Amino acid sequence: MKQNILYVAFIVFITSCVGQGGEGTRKSSSEKLNSSSTNEGGKVASSVRPDGAVRVNDLICGCRDGQPDTVGQGCASVCSSKPSTSESILYGSVTLSSEITSNSQLRNLKGWCENELFGSEFKKPGCVLEVFSSSFGTEQLPVTLNSDTFQANIEELAYDTMYMAKIIENKSGSNVSSNTFQIYRHDPNSTTSGNVLTVSPINMYTCISRSVETTASGLSFSNWAKTHYLFRDDSQPSALPAGTKTTICHNAGGAETNDSLVYPRLELVSNYINLWNNRDIRFSDLDNDGHPDINRIIAEEYYDLTGNSMNMTSVFSLVTWPNMPSISNVNAQNQNLGMIMKPYIKNANKAICPTQSDYKGNDPYLKVLKRIVGVDTEAVYMAESNPQVDSVTNNSITDIMLISESQLKKIWFYFDNNGNYKIPTEGNASSKTIKFNWPPNEDSRFALNSMYQVQYTVKRPTSSSGLSTFVAPHDNRIGCIPVSID
Repeated sequence: MKQNILYVAFIVFITSCVGQGGEGTRKSSSEKLNSSSTNEGGKVASSVRPDGAVRVNDLICGCRDGQPDTVGQGCASVCSSKPSTSESILYGSVTLSSEITSNSQLRNLKGWCENELFGSEFKKPGCVLEVFSSSFGTEQLPVTLNSDTFQANIEELAYDTMYMAKIIENKSGSNVSSNTFQIYRHDPNSTTSGNVLTVSPINMYTCISRSVETTASGLSFSNWAKTHYLFRDDSQPSALPAGTKTTICHNAGGAETNDSLVYPRLELVSNYINLWNNRDIRFSDLDNDGHPDINRIIAEEYYDLTGNSMNMTSVFSLVTWPNMPSISNVNAQNQNLGMIMKPYIKNANKAICPTQSDYKGNDPYLKVLKRIVGVDTEAVYMAESNPQVDSVTNNSITDIMLISESQLKKIWFYFDNNGNYKIPTEGNASSKTIKFNWPPNEDSRFALNSMYQVQYTVKRPTSSSGLSTFVAPHDNRIGCIPVSID
């Protein structure tokens, strides 16, 4: 997970005024950072290498001896057109945002990875393919780049292991990256199907609503409230209409400008969480029995393994979420984000989200999940903010957000009966009212900075929330999701 937040710019942005000498209610003495320079042609080009501006396309194939070596639809055709090699070579292509293509210093994937930017502190840039698996940790592989394609030798990656991967520029230290994608090499001699469920990275960003007053010196802004929105790379939110002043969803570096897709979303967190791809055909009901086919597939796999039948229960649930706010002339609709998995009630009503150690045990159901899921999983929670005042309507609003177990544990706390801050443990977390401050400050989790942070409480979702309400486990987790890469 990479958080692309410039707190200084955010604070200046929500308090700045249009018009000479204007002041907002909340003030910041920090200067806005200069992020542009003039190139030889006289055009302004950003000196910041954009993060999250490279999207790896879905058709990603590993090829060996002219045959597919990784799982993926369309790979047989791709590999038949590639040179026959004795080692597995990964082939992929990318889609680039206008932050790259319109920047004369970058232009394409190779430029984004390797070109030095005028005025930037990051020198001698270069990219690698970074892969992560729960079994083998993080590895970095050399990557060969063209304008919008790449390839890498993945022969050293293990068979029948789910890897989460991304292209990352780490040679200069900027550490900006592409979206996350998955690589799964399948051994043709393996007893597993090699057809694990696909994963979709989900991004999160913030919108703020604020009151606007007209003064002699211009417009003054104050009293902000935050809401969070989620989106997939293939369903990016639209820009807000021109002239929208009371709701802001873009980061223009402190300037009061109309929203545009050339601006990154405010407090953008790329690859915030992972969900299973709801467009995987197995989540459809092709046999018309009234249930997703994945339920039948799990029951059949269980019978093949044990000789016993099992009920076709609902193992996965669809998560829907708005990708932008509803404001005047814009009626935002919930988007299908992806699927979460039902927690496994192991013993004493304790819920787990299985990992490799669980898959390797003696439980036949978890062995089946290994064949179908393949990746380590973690809990996902729903949290509600403390009440905020919506400056546009003067109503109290409560923001709702999702947070993964790995992120939550870095910043969680609770209050004891004497009002003291405490950090939960695995043993007592389920019996405490868990809180956290967002955006996160892992070095100072207790202190709430009211200039940019909001406090949240982890809660069990209700049926009206639109989120899954599986049988309640020992804690407030709403389900299991694929483990994210830090």
